[in-house]
Amino acid sequence: MNRNKKGFTLVELMIVVVILGILAAIAIPLYMKFVQSSKAGEARLNLGKIGSLLERYYDSRANTATDLTVAVGTSTTMVAQYPQCGDTCINADTGPISNVPAVIADVSNKKYTPAESDWVDPAAGVPWGDIPFSITMPIAYQYCYHGAGVATDSEFMVGAFGDVDGDTTYSTFQRRGKVICSAGNCAPTVGNVVVTNETE
Repeated sequence: MNRNKKGFTLVELMIVVVILGILAAIAIPLYMKFVQSSKAGEARLNLGKIGSLLERYYDSRANTATDLTVAVGTSTTMVAQYPQCGDTCINADTGPISNVPAVIADVSNKKYTPAESDWVDPAAGVPWGDIPFSITMPIAYQYCYHGAGVATDSEFMVGAFGDVDGDTTYSTFQRRGKVICSAGNCAPTVGNVVVTNETE
């Protein structure tokens, strides 16, 4: 019998199992947090793009006229304003027509692939086509828009809401803009993205 054979004792194996368990307990939550943060990048990126498009929209209508009437065969001045939409910008399962997707459950712990028609519906007064903004790739957040006022009273709010881990706690990304006047010169301004529960 060869007594020089060596192997691992049960204690050594148990120590290895414990070490692997500790590493897994640390690594898995960190990985999940990293995944959620990467998904949150979608909302930040899109709200940044929407803000730039809205500034351009206002600048392209660069006067403070208040005549909203346009008759066929005539011309009129454009009204300096952000796109109008009376919806409140909230996460919702029903209600606001500007929400894409319309039901927030469609992005809870999953992704939603919007159709072009989700963003453009002139009969319903949806503003996305005026901005213009649309996404036809899978999204993990619900987007909404509110715009009101004309000329120097014009303002907007755009939001992105999500529940990427399906725990019914929502992360909220909001961006607001308004017109600021100084010494007779008025210009559109867009604030920073305000975040609540970024990683839920």
